[in-house]
Amino acid sequence: MIISPNGFTEEKKYIFDLISEFTGSEFKIEFQESQAYKFILPNGKTIIIDDRFFGALEENNSYLNKDFIPKEIQYLSNDYAENLPILFGDESYSEVENEISLGFDIMASIFFMVSRWEEVVTKERDDHGRFSGNLSLAVNNKFIKRPVVDEYITLIKKLIGKLDPCVTFKQHKPEVLITSDIDSFAKFNSGKTLKMFAGHLLKRFSPALFFTDLFQLTGKRIFGKKDPYDTFDRIFNIAEKFKTKPIFFILSAPEGPYNDGWFAAATYERTRIFKSLSDKGAALGLHYGYFSLLNRDNIRSEKFELEKKYGIPIKKGRAHFLQFDVMNSFDILKQSGISEDFTLGYSRHAGFRCGTGRAFKPWDFNRKCAHEIIERPLIVMDTTLFGHNKMSKTQIKAELKYYLDISKKYNTDLTILIHNSSPKFVFEAIEEV
Repeated sequence: MIISPNGFTEEKKYIFDLISEFTGSEFKIEFQESQAYKFILPNGKTIIIDDRFFGALEENNSYLNKDFIPKEIQYLSNDYAENLPILFGDESYSEVENEISLGFDIMASIFFMVSRWEEVVTKERDDHGRFSGNLSLAVNNKFIKRPVVDEYITLIKKLIGKLDPCVTFKQHKPEVLITSDIDSFAKFNSGKTLKMFAGHLLKRFSPALFFTDLFQLTGKRIFGKKDPYDTFDRIFNIAEKFKTKPIFFILSAPEGPYNDGWFAAATYERTRIFKSLSDKGAALGLHYGYFSLLNRDNIRSEKFELEKKYGIPIKKGRAHFLQFDVMNSFDILKQSGISEDFTLGYSRHAGFRCGTGRAFKPWDFNRKCAHEIIERPLIVMDTTLFGHNKMSKTQIKAELKYYLDISKKYNTDLTILIHNSSPKFVFEAIEEV
């Protein structure tokens, strides 16, 4: 049983529901006048967690204020936690025979990470309209690579197990989800190849890239080699290595700035590979176009064209350029027929934007409840590693191994994005991990 302080009851119910889902244990919740959360265990022993954040606010005051983002981060280290970031409260801890008390407000810390309210109160956006990872508390305090929500819940489970070993939890089996964004179907397209070669010399000033692509084009035209972007079967095989099936997010938006437009120009016969992969167990999803995330009609139209071409219902999606607005995007996706989104990661930083890799229902700031849509956060994107961070094959392997180990340690899921257009050494790195 959990006795919770009054005030902000909807937010607290949301937190308790998430803890219940992640632990696999049901908790009866009772609200009372109190200054702390109390986990009363079946044997009568108690865990007390101070209500340091919501308890300091008046009921009619909003926490949606940039001034409430933590200015300093403390860390908790003891027998049950390893240098654990404390977002609200302090590191005070006491333990007696029948009771454990913490000054660390775990509930508010979980809510901060999962709800993403820092993105609502931080108005700055980058050139693509995104909340930048460089503005986030996790990046600036160097815990972005830690699934802190899973760590917080692990701490709760350890404390419960310490006081009442008879309490059992349902063990979550972590998944490695291999996904691919199909921004372009082929590297060498009729009518665009000459423009690409001119760009290598006149825009990118890269003779090396010019001759590399010329060699690949020659191999395709003269020796019948596959287009460099034809890596779909390879992605399928990588997913099977992790005992799963891949998800291909297809960009079906019309041609325009940052939208290749390949889908409308490609015949079903040319792109039937996606139907074949779907028949083998792969999932197809929509890659929302660059100007579509805040436009329900655009997403509906793109989704309709994708479903029409392959005759498959489309329920999954991810935003192009990882554009997202946590205040409005979930409603638009739901209204567009998308029930599972895979967008929430940062383009320049691998890691846990939401503090977890597990699927969850996002917080609805307008209705003060959980959205009826599932978010599966993106943890590692290939272009983050080799593009933005200039990692070598060896470094990419080490990075992927780190996240695979973290996934196993905290039983959190790991969603990986591999573009079909990625360089050969990226594919080799993940295959060798």
